[in-house]
Amino acid sequence: MEPDSSPDLEFLAQVRRAHRLVYALIAGWALLLAAIALWPALSQGGSWSSRYDWRYFETMTELARRTVLWYREVPLWNPYSCGGEVGLANPQSMDGAPTFLLVLLFGTPWGLKLGMLLYLALGIFGTALLARRLDLGWTGSVVAGTSYGLSGYMALHLSSGHINFAGVSLYPLLLYCFVRTVADRRWLVGAAAVAGWIASLGGTFTPAMAGEVLVLWVTAMAVRPLRNELPARTRLRDTVSLYGLLLAVALGALLLFAFRMLPTLEFILDHPRPLFRRTPDLTQLKQVVFDLFAWRDFGPLPGRKYWSHEYTARMPNLILPLVVAPIGAWLLGEGRLFRSGATLTGRLVALSVVSVLLSLGNFSPLSPWSLLQKLPVLRDLRVPSRHLVLAVLWLSLLGGQGADWVMSWLAQRTPSRWPQRLVGVALLLGTAVDATVFFSHSFAGVFTVRLVLPESPVPFFHVQGHWSQMRELELLGQGVMGCDEEAPLQRAEKLALGDVAQAWLVDPAMGQILSYQHTPNRRELQVDVKQPGARVLLNSNWNEHWKASPQSVSIGKDQGQLALDLSQLPPGQHRVTAYYRPRSFLIGLLLSIGSWLLALWWWRRAR
Repeated sequence: MEPDSSPDLEFLAQVRRAHRLVYALIAGWALLLAAIALWPALSQGGSWSSRYDWRYFETMTELARRTVLWYREVPLWNPYSCGGEVGLANPQSMDGAPTFLLVLLFGTPWGLKLGMLLYLALGIFGTALLARRLDLGWTGSVVAGTSYGLSGYMALHLSSGHINFAGVSLYPLLLYCFVRTVADRRWLVGAAAVAGWIASLGGTFTPAMAGEVLVLWVTAMAVRPLRNELPARTRLRDTVSLYGLLLAVALGALLLFAFRMLPTLEFILDHPRPLFRRTPDLTQLKQVVFDLFAWRDFGPLPGRKYWSHEYTARMPNLILPLVVAPIGAWLLGEGRLFRSGATLTGRLVALSVVSVLLSLGNFSPLSPWSLLQKLPVLRDLRVPSRHLVLAVLWLSLLGGQGADWVMSWLAQRTPSRWPQRLVGVALLLGTAVDATVFFSHSFAGVFTVRLVLPESPVPFFHVQGHWSQMRELELLGQGVMGCDEEAPLQRAEKLALGDVAQAWLVDPAMGQILSYQHTPNRRELQVDVKQPGARVLLNSNWNEHWKASPQSVSIGKDQGQLALDLSQLPPGQHRVTAYYRPRSFLIGLLLSIGSWLLALWWWRRAR
């Protein structure tokens, strides 16, 4: 007779339930630490920031929120900034990310802060998930998650206003999904979704560095896989297959978030960043050590090109001895002391070295950073020290291994579990307290501005203003000509200022504008054409993706200003509409809808 296997199945079910409970506790721990770290911001939930980069992103996000809620339009065009510019296609825009829903539900100040809370919690939890997948113990996994998720890199970048840098919190989750994909193709959907989320959150650096994380990991996997990393039955039998899987993730991300990524890619290719943005920078190796552990406030650094947020990647001080432990054991050939093994230690050390070399910048014509600047798209990046976040990820995992070594060392020398538990609690609290104290200190005094804003649409017109007043003026409903913008601008030579008509005939004798309606993406006019050849100027910058109806009306530019040619219309009254709707967005929206439906069907079928 076959032996009864039901006891074994019941035991496995109990193990799974226990693991789910532990993961739930880790998720709660991550959310608690994120809330403590962000408490200075959360306690001022309805306030706005006084820091420049925060003002920029708050303005962009609030205007997109109004476009959706006030006008029921997709935020494709931003008429308020610089005379009019792209909205969703702007590489800095965060409107395509899932956390934009928090802005729609709770308003811009609260929505951005709750978004940060979510990203930090995912950074801690995602790193712990990845560490467990790499066979680190529970204590080491949580130590690694706390070290990475609440690193000084996150603290100073986010507190300075680089809100789209929150995407780096998703790197561990992205890598976790990819590692799972190697063994189970269903996880390709998860990896592609996380990659697309990172890209849709905006910024030029975070999506590029996410690709670097995967490329570095795949290369290390191909050179020397970990134990059971490539299952015996997997179809990924060689390096080409691994890189093919990487390309599949990238393609999946492009398809799932095509509504955001296609317009952005089109904009980047049509309007590359000016050459003056590509400037060299250099960091010395000894400076990197201080950058990884020094306590710094937001401000300029002597002898450094940028301010402190571009160089600080502070990790909890406890991580330093924990990182030394696995490296020492690895060098001494004592890798058996680790559950995760010496091969992982060697891989993390190698990846840390490569990441540090990237962050050093242009120390040689053949340096990794100098070579990256010769590649398309990547050559538009600047500030090589931002690659420190990759070193923080690998070193945090090494620190988790070090925590495992401490626990194993104690288990071999003490029969009682109490010393292990006490040391484990000390490691968790030590990293948590250190990280949260620095994080909360970095956010002290960041959100102090109270604004009284209109609750419904107001008449639109342009003012000259100044870049320092950009947020306040634009949020009052006015367009601001004196602005500051990272993305390349297509600007008219001159636009009308003040509370004046926003559309006019070049020759008033040829007709009359009877009515005019303005929304962010549309301009509707009732025009009485008296003579053939009438032309209308709209008080807006031109862009190649503006269209007009009826089809007999052609749209173009006059000294960079949006212009309508009515010469094909017969005399009489006509309703003319100019609207901004890039074809890349429509194609991307259809691709995204179809891709999500297909991905959900495939996941369900595969299960």
